[in-house]
Amino acid sequence: MDEPQTGRYRATLQLPGGEAPFGLEVREENKRFVLYLENASERTRVANVTVADGELTAVFPGYENSLKARMYGDRLEGNVTLIKDRSKEQVIPFEARLQGKKDGAYRFYKEPLTDNADLAGRWEMTLTGDDGKVGAAVAIFEQQHDRVTGTVMTPTGDHRFLEGQVHGDEAQLSTFAGGLAYLYKVKVNQHGELEGEMWQGLASHSKVKARRDQNATLEGKEPDTQLKDATSRFDFTFRDLDGNEVSLHDEKFRNKVVVVTLGGSWCPNCHDEATFLVPFYEEYQPKGGGDRGADVRASRRVRSGRARCAWLSQGSWHRVHDLDRRRFRHRRSQQSLADADWRLWLPDHDCRGSSRHSS
Repeated sequence: MDEPQTGRYRATLQLPGGEAPFGLEVREENKRFVLYLENASERTRVANVTVADGELTAVFPGYENSLKARMYGDRLEGNVTLIKDRSKEQVIPFEARLQGKKDGAYRFYKEPLTDNADLAGRWEMTLTGDDGKVGAAVAIFEQQHDRVTGTVMTPTGDHRFLEGQVHGDEAQLSTFAGGLAYLYKVKVNQHGELEGEMWQGLASHSKVKARRDQNATLEGKEPDTQLKDATSRFDFTFRDLDGNEVSLHDEKFRNKVVVVTLGGSWCPNCHDEATFLVPFYEEYQPKGGGDRGADVRASRRVRSGRARCAWLSQGSWHRVHDLDRRRFRHRRSQQSLADADWRLWLPDHDCRGSSRHSS
């Protein structure tokens, strides 16, 4: 087949816990094919799409992650490759089937039930990994009939735009928008609590327990980021995308508030942070504010890293640096004390932000 059929597909990734569905729309725009990944209210446009020799390939925006699938009429079949830490690859089986008018759109259960448990609300959750480590989380769900949407917030970020279905006393939720793939399978027990499992990609698995608590919060449970020596000053020296060295003690930053963020190019929450900071930078930089962004990654290709930095900054927040993790650790250990005041801005789980600062 020379071209894919346009329309909406039910796409799935095969994780260890089963199928992780997500919405996929194939469209033709300006004589080129584009993809849209759909999860709850999130709709991610993928413009880097190539169709040749019966195969569709796509590179997801902001990542090196990619899709490669053969075209079989109303069906696509292939793999999604995720580039993980230190350039390790996860190759996940992918399949998508065009949704017909008779079939209707569904996420997990083709035949919905009318008598379903109510998951709407806020839940205090624990995620217990295979290593026995227990992590705190807060789940927030909305439900309409059997359709449930929401997210799970943890001290290190949220689990994106989850979407799924409730089927009696069971529920499944999933998401994939080019970055991380999540699959939740839970059941409401006799006490009204949630029990089940969660998979992220091919390598991460946790047991899930949750109880209703409208006041559930992560406050006090997040890691406290601060200098090891409270009397020292935060400092760094890195090269920018043009190869020029930039230091926090440069004269142009003296007596200015400087926003410093450390993020990973593989991290969707860091993408959210960059998008949030672009208008912040545009508003305050003309008033004398400084900014620095360090995009930490396990580098494969500097050129592709630069491209992602440009995508994250949306052409505005241009001082974003592409670093190698090992070099970052080495340089950080050799820094001298800074001469300028500094402020470290850290996003919290409701995206309001918190800060640690020193004068």
